[in-house]
Amino acid sequence: MRETTMGSKFVIVYACLFLCFVENMQEARIKLWFFKRYIGDAQGFWHGEKKDPMHFLDSYAKGMKEHIKITSCVSQTDVVFLDLHIFKDVDFDTSHKLSTICHQKELNRYQYMPFSSWHSKQLKEACIIEELRRYILRESNSVGFKKIRLLLFQRLRARGYPTKFLRHCFGKVKYTMRSSFLTKKGVKDKNNPLVLKTYYSQYTQKLGLGKCLDHLHKELQKHKELRHLPRPMVCWKNHRNLRSYLVRTKLKQTSHPPA
Repeated sequence: MRETTMGSKFVIVYACLFLCFVENMQEARIKLWFFKRYIGDAQGFWHGEKKDPMHFLDSYAKGMKEHIKITSCVSQTDVVFLDLHIFKDVDFDTSHKLSTICHQKELNRYQYMPFSSWHSKQLKEACIIEELRRYILRESNSVGFKKIRLLLFQRLRARGYPTKFLRHCFGKVKYTMRSSFLTKKGVKDKNNPLVLKTYYSQYTQKLGLGKCLDHLHKELQKHKELRHLPRPMVCWKNHRNLRSYLVRTKLKQTSHPPA
């Protein structure tokens, strides 16, 4: 299902709260064995007759105002959710596992950052690598990844990217890395850091706050009750410039017109 209301920044928050309220009122939801929603897009799985999901969807959209439209699609073979196409492959009856490919809209023009842009090569390389990582996570089969990988290569060439640069970037991501991408990495340190936040200037720079905090941390390590505290760090922030004051200032209207 898809809730298509969009507008101001608050609309996303309102959409989530509104749909949560609607979902909690649906008695038919108890027959769902899987239901997940991201803002206005949701997917669910039933095991039973088709009338069960249809009853839920009918009650979901019942009583909506004319300007609120909720569309839905029921299928026994495949479904599209955000940028993911989930379907039953030929081996589903034996593996009992759903397959996925990356869903790309037909109207997408793939206006990637052009190579002639003033952005650094490191940033362009990082964007390409992250896009390949996204494809690897969504393509459950290496054949599908190779196809969409070739399409990305051609689309980037159309945006002016040299072949040598693309081969360098594409060589850093391989489908054999998929298992490591799917594995969640544990958090090494769950303690919140100790941060000293101060303004950056030529005077505060000469204070050597980093060395002072290192010395303080060594002193704290001498006490058993304080050894769990992490090493403090310095967080620099800039002073407000003249432009920020001009943007935020509300000038009062004068009775006399300017000369």
